[in-house]
Amino acid sequence: MQARLKVIIIKIKSSVLSAAMVTTFVGATQAQAGVFDQMAAVANSALPAYGRVLSQSSHKNLEPAQIEAAIREAAALASDRVATKSAAGVLFEEQASLSSDLRRARKLATRLGHEESFEQLTQQINTAVTASIPATGELFKVAIDRVEFVKPQQLLTSHDTAATDYLRKHLSVQLQRQMRPLMSDLLEDVGAYATTAELAKHIEFGNMLNTIVEDYVLELCVDGFFNHLEHEEVVIRQDPDFRNTDLLQKVFG
Repeated sequence: MQARLKVIIIKIKSSVLSAAMVTTFVGATQAQAGVFDQMAAVANSALPAYGRVLSQSSHKNLEPAQIEAAIREAAALASDRVATKSAAGVLFEEQASLSSDLRRARKLATRLGHEESFEQLTQQINTAVTASIPATGELFKVAIDRVEFVKPQQLLTSHDTAATDYLRKHLSVQLQRQMRPLMSDLLEDVGAYATTAELAKHIEFGNMLNTIVEDYVLELCVDGFFNHLEHEEVVIRQDPDFRNTDLLQKVFG
């Protein structure tokens, strides 16, 4: 059998380390060559984790106040990007799942021949939610200045949406409460209350339908805002072109 040459090169690079490991085996059997393939696969799979360790090590030199400032700055930047996309009509293109009460209302409306009115209501809800995003973003930017970040280092290094997850947990209820008066005005402006008044004549929900719609729309608005904020956080962390200040480059770079 013709002798085979198996060469495996594993390179590990960093700012302080550059090493090359070369293993050569002449006349290897197929089984032995397979062993070397496995060795290479294991070593190469370790490289991403090695890179994360290096990144986390570099973050240890940052002061907590720097990290907090960068998280607030990134969150404000992400909020502005979400608002811009909302104004361009590129958010909430997919129909969100209705709440259990609204699903029952739709079932009743359909059974009684008012399906068209209910579909009109869902369109009005989407219009109101999209229109509410810029105001949600402005309230959010004010609120993040008052949030206390207990473990900023952990938010920086744990995962790509850690900051948004933390802010969602601490600000969702507050934003829904603050947005309620504005959302009521938006629902009025888009005709949603007129539609619920018409539906209320025919289905058992009566005057409660307005409250059900308001609660659903507020939750949809704030949850949707944070969902899109998550995406923007990932972009800021992973793409240096979106880190447009020295602080963002220093902390997230």
